[in-house]
Amino acid sequence: MEIHTAARVHSRRDFRTLVPRAGHLGDNIINEYLNCLTHYTNSRRESDILNTISCTNTAMIGTTDGIPAGLLKRLATFSTIYVPIKVCTHWTLAVLYPCSLGPAQGRAELYDSHKHWTSNGMTASNVLQFLKFRLGDEISPGDWTISAQQRSQPQLNDVDSGLHVLANAKSIALGLGMVEMDSDAQSRTLRWQMAQELLQGSVVEAF
Repeated sequence: MEIHTAARVHSRRDFRTLVPRAGHLGDNIINEYLNCLTHYTNSRRESDILNTISCTNTAMIGTTDGIPAGLLKRLATFSTIYVPIKVCTHWTLAVLYPCSLGPAQGRAELYDSHKHWTSNGMTASNVLQFLKFRLGDEISPGDWTISAQQRSQPQLNDVDSGLHVLANAKSIALGLGMVEMDSDAQSRTLRWQMAQELLQGSVVEAF
């Protein structure tokens, strides 16, 4: 059975990874929510006073998109690029800022909610491994300042990594600060909020 959202058609199987039961989020939900978020933030910027700086819009590299040679150079005019990364069933979020440090060097950050990092500090080398896993030779350490970041509390269970990816992306895009998900009830509330956002094709500027 299909569920029609404002953006596209989802299978019921896709949507059920988000609600009503908490499951590992699939590629379609991750990609569609980030696509909805980038369109929303770009539209919001366009409605503001005209900005003469060309490096303002947000882009994303979807989980199933190919990585052709020269991809990041073609995306260099964007201010922010979201890159969801899935290793087995665990999701992390890379955020690239090509324009942040001028034409010679950009900034790359990784957000990982896995509990492992609460007792083992993530290093730049760890971040680079994740980036290389998804982007391959497109990522050259000499072109990027690399760091690990945190905008949410560690996930409470294995199935919430995708939820943290979407929450972190929304927090970054809208400047909402750290996401609080320290109970199953908060996670369920956020899942229902994001389901509603997908259905309506709009983003609530709060958690």
